[in-house]
Order: sequence, then structure tokens, then C-alpha cells
Amino acid sequence: MPSSPVTRNDVARYAGVSTAVVSYVVNDGPRAVSPGARERVLEAIRVLGYRPNATARALRTGSTRTFGLITPDGGNPLFAELAKAIDKAAAARGYVVLQTSADGDAETERVKVAQLLARQVSGLVLVTPAEAPDLAGADVPVVVVNRVLPGVSSVSPRYREGAREAVEHLVGHGHTHIALVIGEVARGGVSERE
Repeated sequence: MPSSPVTRNDVARYAGVSTAVVSYVVNDGPRAVSPGARERVLEAIRVLGYRPNATARALRTGSTRTFGLITPDGGNPLFAELAKAIDKAAAARGYVVLQTSADGDAETERVKVAQLLARQVSGLVLVTPAEAPDLAGADVPVVVVNRVLPGVSSVSPRYREGAREAVEHLVGHGHTHIALVIGEVARGGVSERE
């Protein structure tokens, strides 16, 4: 049977400080803490295995510090690399990413958007959505990658410039037979690549 979770009171008792001092150390403020007290609190956290309760913090601050990320194909290496970069950027700012895949299906995508919004994510990133999602009531920032949707912030590659540079590079190296292989024409950005 697991023991009860370590609390701020346990950390404060072990470190010989008040629970307020523990909070100041864990939250990096709002008040300064002496280096000695900070060290004792950090040692108590390490020894006792204290983990702040993210749910309680979200209730108190009104922010889950979590982003929702929906990709069309979780097995596609391109989307895996993109997810990795988004996760790294989010972590550097103290956020966590909940990633899921819609498998290119519009209905699955709608369900996933609703599920992430119900989890009170702080923001939502949709990669190449199958169709314009229903974002009514989405009280969080939304960014769409690789597709332009009216009224929604978006980030898209410059396919024409990229294709031109790639062809110029190949021609510059003596290649004259160049093929273009693209995905489904209905997907965002594909027609621009042609």
C-alpha cells in the first residue's frame, strides 16, 4: 500500500521553515528566500521526494501550463520532429505538451479538439487540420501549422521559395530529370507545392 504523498507541511517541517517559505522556493517567488533556507528546502524536497500538485496549482493560478498538440499522423517522422521541437520550446518555458493524433480524420480531430479544450489546455496547436475545426468557445490561443484558416493564427512553410531553391540546387549540380512527389492534394499546402 503506497504511503500518503509528501506535502508542503512535510517539507517545511524537515527544512525547519514555514510553508510560505516552501511555496516561495517552489514558485520562485514572490518573496526572496535566504540562500541557506532555499538550500534546506531544496534538500528536503529531494530527500522526501516532494512533487508540487499541478492540479492544485492550476486551480489556484487559472493556468494548466499545458499545450494541446494534434497532428494528422503520429507515425510520420516529419510530425514527430515537429512535435519534438514544440515540446522542447514549451518545456523551456515551463509548459507541458499533450500530444495526440487525429489520423487525418476530421471527426476524430473534432473529438480531440474538444477533449483537449475540456482539459483546460493553455493553448492549442493543430498541424495540418483535415478541416476548419469548431473553435467556438475556445478561450485559448490556437495556432494552425501548414494551413491557413480564417481568424486563426497560422504558421506555414514557404513552399514556392523552397521548391525553387531545391530545383536550382539540383540543376546547379547537373541534374535535369527532377520529379515531384506530393501527398494528398486535398491536404493543406500540397497545391502550393505543385
